[in-house]
Amino acid sequence: MEDNADRDPGTVVKRGKKPTKVREFQIRLRSELDNVVYKSSDESTGNPCAVRENTCDEQDFTPVFLGHADLYVFADKWGVTDLKMLTLTKIRSTLNTFTLYEARRRDVVELLRFAYDNENTRDRGDEDDGGDELRALVILYTGCEYENLMKCSEFMDLVVEGGEFVQDLLKTLLKRLG
Repeated sequence: MEDNADRDPGTVVKRGKKPTKVREFQIRLRSELDNVVYKSSDESTGNPCAVRENTCDEQDFTPVFLGHADLYVFADKWGVTDLKMLTLTKIRSTLNTFTLYEARRRDVVELLRFAYDNENTRDRGDEDDGGDELRALVILYTGCEYENLMKCSEFMDLVVEGGEFVQDLLKTLLKRLG
Protein backbone atom coordinates (compact mmCIF):
# COMPACT_ATOMS: atom_id res chain seq x y z
CA MET A 1 0.00 0.00 0.00
CA GLU A 2 1.23 3.45 -0.86
CA ASP A 3 2.13 5.91 1.90
CA ASN A 4 0.30 9.14 1.06
CA ALA A 5 2.84 11.21 2.99
CA ASP A 6 5.54 10.00 0.58
CA ARG A 7 3.35 11.00 -2.39
CA ASP A 8 2.61 14.51 -1.13
CA PRO A 9 4.97 16.86 -2.98
CA GLY A 10 4.97 19.18 0.05
CA THR A 11 6.72 16.52 2.11
CA VAL A 12 10.44 17.15 2.01
CA VAL A 13 11.47 15.04 5.00
CA LYS A 14 11.04 11.26 5.00
CA ARG A 15 11.25 9.28 8.21
CA GLY A 16 13.89 11.35 9.97
CA LYS A 17 16.02 11.99 6.87
CA LYS A 18 17.29 15.41 5.86
CA PRO A 19 15.47 17.21 3.05
CA THR A 20 16.96 16.39 -0.33
CA LYS A 21 17.60 18.73 -3.23
CA VAL A 22 15.55 16.49 -5.51
CA ARG A 23 12.50 16.87 -3.28
CA GLU A 24 12.78 20.67 -3.37
CA PHE A 25 12.79 20.60 -7.16
CA GLN A 26 9.91 18.13 -7.14
CA ILE A 27 7.95 20.70 -5.17
CA ARG A 28 8.77 23.32 -7.81
CA LEU A 29 7.65 21.00 -10.62
CA ARG A 30 4.43 20.18 -8.76
CA SER A 31 3.82 23.89 -8.23
CA GLU A 32 4.37 24.48 -11.94
CA LEU A 33 1.89 21.70 -12.76
CA ASP A 34 -0.66 23.07 -10.27
CA ASN A 35 -0.44 26.53 -11.83
CA VAL A 36 -0.83 25.58 -15.49
CA VAL A 37 -3.92 27.36 -16.82
CA TYR A 38 -5.40 26.98 -20.26
CA LYS A 39 -7.74 29.80 -21.21
CA SER A 40 -10.38 29.76 -23.89
CA SER A 41 -11.69 32.84 -25.61
CA ASP A 42 -15.00 32.44 -23.72
CA GLU A 43 -14.14 32.86 -20.05
CA SER A 44 -17.83 33.10 -19.05
CA THR A 45 -18.17 29.30 -19.02
CA GLY A 46 -15.97 28.96 -15.91
CA ASN A 47 -15.75 25.32 -14.92
CA PRO A 48 -18.64 23.63 -16.72
CA CYS A 49 -18.10 20.31 -15.00
CA ALA A 50 -15.68 19.25 -12.31
CA VAL A 51 -13.47 16.21 -12.76
CA ARG A 52 -14.09 13.08 -10.75
CA GLU A 53 -11.37 11.67 -8.56
CA ASN A 54 -10.44 8.03 -8.36
CA THR A 55 -11.11 6.64 -4.89
CA CYS A 56 -9.70 3.12 -5.13
CA ASP A 57 -7.18 1.16 -7.14
CA GLU A 58 -9.93 -0.72 -9.01
CA GLN A 59 -11.05 2.39 -10.93
CA ASP A 60 -9.47 2.26 -14.38
CA PHE A 61 -8.93 5.85 -15.55
CA THR A 62 -7.42 4.88 -18.90
CA PRO A 63 -10.69 5.62 -20.75
CA VAL A 64 -10.93 9.00 -19.00
CA PHE A 65 -7.38 10.00 -19.92
CA LEU A 66 -7.61 8.69 -23.47
CA GLY A 67 -11.05 10.19 -24.02
CA HIS A 68 -9.77 13.66 -23.16
CA ALA A 69 -6.56 13.09 -25.12
CA ASP A 70 -8.44 11.87 -28.19
CA LEU A 71 -10.67 14.95 -28.08
CA TYR A 72 -7.52 17.10 -27.73
CA VAL A 73 -6.11 15.53 -30.92
CA PHE A 74 -9.38 16.24 -32.75
CA ALA A 75 -9.41 19.85 -31.55
CA ASP A 76 -5.76 20.34 -32.45
CA LYS A 77 -6.20 18.88 -35.92
CA TRP A 78 -9.19 21.05 -36.76
CA GLY A 79 -8.00 24.20 -34.99
CA VAL A 80 -10.76 24.31 -32.37
CA THR A 81 -8.72 26.23 -29.81
CA ASP A 82 -11.37 26.49 -27.09
CA LEU A 83 -12.00 22.75 -27.17
CA LYS A 84 -8.27 22.09 -27.13
CA MET A 85 -7.82 24.31 -24.06
CA LEU A 86 -10.79 22.66 -22.36
CA THR A 87 -9.36 19.19 -22.90
CA LEU A 88 -5.94 20.26 -21.60
CA THR A 89 -7.64 21.74 -18.54
CA LYS A 90 -9.56 18.51 -17.95
CA ILE A 91 -6.44 16.36 -18.32
CA ARG A 92 -4.48 18.61 -15.96
CA SER A 93 -7.29 18.62 -13.40
CA THR A 94 -7.71 14.86 -13.63
CA LEU A 95 -3.96 14.29 -13.22
CA ASN A 96 -3.86 16.68 -10.24
CA THR A 97 -6.63 14.79 -8.44
CA PHE A 98 -5.54 11.32 -9.60
CA THR A 99 -4.29 9.03 -6.85
CA LEU A 100 -1.47 7.06 -8.43
CA TYR A 101 -2.18 3.67 -6.89
CA GLU A 102 0.25 0.93 -7.82
CA ALA A 103 -2.45 -0.79 -9.88
CA ARG A 104 -3.24 2.46 -11.73
CA ARG A 105 0.25 3.37 -12.90
CA ARG A 106 -0.45 1.76 -16.25
CA ASP A 107 -3.32 4.25 -16.79
CA VAL A 108 -0.73 7.04 -16.91
CA VAL A 109 1.56 4.93 -19.10
CA GLU A 110 -1.26 4.54 -21.63
CA LEU A 111 -1.72 8.32 -21.64
CA LEU A 112 2.02 8.74 -22.23
CA ARG A 113 1.97 6.21 -25.07
CA PHE A 114 -0.93 8.04 -26.67
CA ALA A 115 0.69 11.46 -26.30
CA TYR A 116 4.01 10.28 -27.73
CA ASP A 117 2.50 8.44 -30.67
CA ASN A 118 3.36 10.62 -33.68
CA GLU A 119 0.05 9.74 -35.29
CA ASN A 120 -1.70 11.54 -32.42
CA THR A 121 0.52 14.49 -31.58
CA ARG A 122 3.18 16.56 -33.29
CA ASP A 123 6.75 15.47 -32.92
CA ARG A 124 9.70 17.70 -32.30
CA GLY A 125 9.81 18.66 -35.98
CA ASP A 126 6.96 21.06 -35.21
CA GLU A 127 8.70 22.88 -32.37
CA ASP A 128 8.69 26.16 -34.25
CA ASP A 129 5.15 26.60 -32.90
CA GLY A 130 6.12 25.59 -29.35
CA GLY A 131 5.75 21.83 -29.66
CA ASP A 132 2.76 19.82 -28.54
CA GLU A 133 0.94 20.99 -25.42
CA LEU A 134 -0.42 17.54 -24.53
CA ARG A 135 3.11 16.13 -24.51
CA ALA A 136 4.32 19.07 -22.42
CA LEU A 137 1.56 18.50 -19.88
CA VAL A 138 1.96 14.75 -19.48
CA ILE A 139 5.75 14.94 -19.30
CA LEU A 140 5.48 17.56 -16.55
CA TYR A 141 3.21 15.21 -14.59
CA THR A 142 5.64 12.35 -15.25
CA GLY A 143 8.48 14.43 -13.84
CA CYS A 144 6.43 14.96 -10.68
CA GLU A 145 5.61 11.26 -10.31
CA TYR A 146 8.77 9.70 -11.72
CA GLU A 147 9.75 7.81 -8.55
CA ASN A 148 6.36 6.15 -8.44
CA LEU A 149 6.11 5.44 -12.16
CA MET A 150 9.55 3.87 -12.46
CA LYS A 151 8.27 1.00 -10.29
CA CYS A 152 5.88 0.10 -13.12
CA SER A 153 7.12 -2.43 -15.67
CA GLU A 154 5.02 -0.87 -18.44
CA PHE A 155 6.63 2.51 -17.74
CA MET A 156 10.10 1.00 -17.84
CA ASP A 157 9.21 -0.71 -21.16
CA LEU A 158 8.28 2.72 -22.53
CA VAL A 159 11.62 4.12 -21.35
CA VAL A 160 13.49 1.25 -23.05
CA GLU A 161 11.71 2.06 -26.33
CA GLY A 162 13.47 5.44 -26.28
CA GLY A 163 12.48 8.18 -28.67
CA GLU A 164 11.24 11.65 -27.94
CA PHE A 165 9.52 10.53 -24.74
CA VAL A 166 12.86 9.68 -23.13
CA GLN A 167 14.44 12.90 -24.40
CA ASP A 168 11.62 14.97 -22.92
CA LEU A 169 11.69 12.96 -19.69
CA LEU A 170 15.41 13.58 -19.26
CA LYS A 171 14.96 17.32 -19.84
CA THR A 172 12.20 17.39 -17.23
CA LEU A 173 14.21 15.39 -14.70
CA LEU A 174 17.18 17.71 -15.21
CA LYS A 175 14.92 20.59 -14.14
CA ARG A 176 14.50 18.75 -10.84
CA LEU A 177 18.22 18.66 -10.25
CA GLY A 178 18.69 22.34 -10.95
